[in-house]
Amino acid sequence: MTDAAASPDRAEVTFTVVCPTYNRSRRLLPTLESVRAQTVTDWELLVLSDGSDDDTAEVAEALAADDPRIRVFRLERTGHPSGPRQEGLLRARGRYVAYVDHDDLWRPDHLAGVLPLLEAGATVVATGYQAVGDTGAVIRRSAWWDMCWHPELQVLDPLFEPSRLAHRRGVAESVGGWRVTQGLEDWDLLLRLADAGHRVRTTTARTVTLYEGGTTRRYSVAPSHLVPLYVTPDARAARRIRDALREPAARAALSRAAHEDSRARIRRLRDSDAFVSPTPSDDVPGDGEVPDPPEVPGDRGPEPLIVPRRGAYALAVPVFCSAPGHAVRFEELLRLHAPAQLAVVHALGEKGGA
Repeated sequence: MTDAAASPDRAEVTFTVVCPTYNRSRRLLPTLESVRAQTVTDWELLVLSDGSDDDTAEVAEALAADDPRIRVFRLERTGHPSGPRQEGLLRARGRYVAYVDHDDLWRPDHLAGVLPLLEAGATVVATGYQAVGDTGAVIRRSAWWDMCWHPELQVLDPLFEPSRLAHRRGVAESVGGWRVTQGLEDWDLLLRLADAGHRVRTTTARTVTLYEGGTTRRYSVAPSHLVPLYVTPDARAARRIRDALREPAARAALSRAAHEDSRARIRRLRDSDAFVSPTPSDDVPGDGEVPDPPEVPGDRGPEPLIVPRRGAYALAVPVFCSAPGHAVRFEELLRLHAPAQLAVVHALGEKGGA
């Protein structure tokens, strides 16, 4: 273990940055340099190598030799990022904790963007993003809609990747910290934080670049639950509905329905005290009135599967729920939040999938 500037009586810093890593020596250095480039300089960076068997730890240690704010820990292999993140929390000295995954990048003003929200009293903060693929081309950017927060929205969507999150030290531990889950561990943590009464304050500033290339872990995590959209006693009818949903007319109808559902959802939730409207930025200005939601492709998301269900057949979508209780909540809220989209599916069912 390399532990630069590890004196136990070292003064508290503003941020602890936790970076879990495994066999990412070629991609890790730009990630670490994006932390070093922050305009907020009062931070410590904990690089936690999860049993890497390449030169990942050596790359980080070489950087730590030139920057005492960086500490590198060689851990026994756990095979899951929750292990290193939890170890990072145990070693954190910052008033606030931020995370950066080993192939993501921060804009130089990332910490400067979340700091005012934390100092104003927020316990958990999230920023906007852009996502890039293997070529480096931008494939998606967050909008105002993506940065709205409410406990119900948190049940239905992971919402914020770890590289976009920051929180007060001790907040994650207060709900059990990072856990090894079958689904998405960040969703699991955010759900428990929401259930404990924490609100996620957000900014529309796109200060994080997420790498979503083919080598990322997102493509190796299997969905843990199936949520039914339509149930029929006839397997052939279920197949006809599934096939009909692939047709251009049905995809267009689903796109229109998703647009309708999104607008109705935000208008309803904005009347709730728990709703969080994002802080505007130069990237995405203030919302004024509720803006039009972006067009949602009708074929976005996983394709429905046909599965047996209580003596019948369900057209169901796979989701990454973290526990059986979450799947129940997800299914209940889906009925509330996506009535227009479900109506499209049910209309096809009433027509026998024709």
